[in-house]
Amino acid sequence: RQATGYRAPLRPVRKEKMKTTTLQARGLFEELDHLGVEKQLRRAGGVVRAEANPASESVTVQYDENVTDP
Repeated sequence: RQATGYRAPLRPVRKEKMKTTTLQARGLFEELDHLGVEKQLRRAGGVVRAEANPASESVTVQYDENVTDP
């Protein structure tokens, strides 16, 4: 299996219930690289996509608001 950077959701997700938000992640980048931050966030239930930006110390997260919240 080849890593593609894409992780398919475990169950179908309805797009109208999806929400995207950008969170400040100051301090996280000292402990983890941006890939580690993304990996940890994608482990959370309901998170479909996480994109970390070390330059701005922020993370944009797409999630199912019926499953989790920021």
